[in-house]
Order: sequence, then C-alpha cells, then structure tokens
Amino acid sequence: IFKEMSRRPTVLEIDRGMSTSVFCPCPESDDTWQAIRFYHSIQAGCIPVVFTHRSADGDPDGSWWLPNGPHWRLSVPFPDRIDYASFVVRIPMWKVWSAAPWIDELVHSDVEAMQQAVQYAAQQLSYTGFALQYLQQAISDHLASPRRLSCVNPLDVWPDLRPSSYP
Repeated sequence: IFKEMSRRPTVLEIDRGMSTSVFCPCPESDDTWQAIRFYHSIQAGCIPVVFTHRSADGDPDGSWWLPNGPHWRLSVPFPDRIDYASFVVRIPMWKVWSAAPWIDELVHSDVEAMQQAVQYAAQQLSYTGFALQYLQQAISDHLASPRRLSCVNPLDVWPDLRPSSYP
C-alpha cells in the first residue's frame, strides 16, 4: 500500500490506503491499535485478511488473534447478525508464506460478493445500522434487570454467540 516511508504513516494515510485496497491484512497483535485494524478495514470497505490459530476450544482455525485464544465468534461484535465468514479471508498461520498466490486465485465473482458483504457489515456496524439500536436495547435491558450489579457471563445473555463446537 505504502511506498518506502521514512516515518510511520498517519491515520489519514492508512485510511486512504485501506479505502483504495481490495484486501487489508489484519495481523494478530496485543496492541489495541493493531487489533482495531480489523474494524478499520471493514469501515473502509476493504476485505480483512486474518491469520488463524487453533482456538482454546480446539477449532484449528477458530482464533483470529492468538494461539489458543478465544474463538473468533467471541471476539467480534454481533456474530449472530453479521456473517463475517462471508467476507473475511482466513489464512492458517502455517500457510502464511504461501498466502499471496492463494489470494490471487480468488475468483472475481467471490471477491465482488465479499466486497458487498463487507459494505453491508460496515453499514450495520455504524451508528446508523442496527449496532446502535442493539446497544441501546442491551443497555435498557441491563438497567431494567435486578441483576445489573452482578457479573454476567455474556454467553448466558447471548447463547447464540457460543460456537457450535462448544459443549
């Protein structure tokens, strides 16, 4: 995306680069700024490319962020409402050095469908999509709940977040 630079690119330069790219790599990171790249790529309409690991639940390609980390369905917002699998390119870490030829082989029609799906996700994750309404309803429900001061397991509240491979 960027030619040789003697400095770190600005946020505006990164956003411009993402919005003119088809695929955006979203490498793993413990740094919040790096992890947010996934969401920036979606908002820019760029197809996220993640590198997968075995998740804590044993799924060989279940974690998009860390070896033995949480399943990706527990790491993204609204997995029950947004079909991430329809637009996220997943490459197992052990295939990382042979990823470029694989991406080149994607069928053009698949890329167009993925771009449409990522645009839909961007709209839904914005303040004008269902994300705001969903959040408002969750806050309202939480405030109305007598258990609001207790610690709640998100999987008890939203059981559809649980990957199918969970017990």
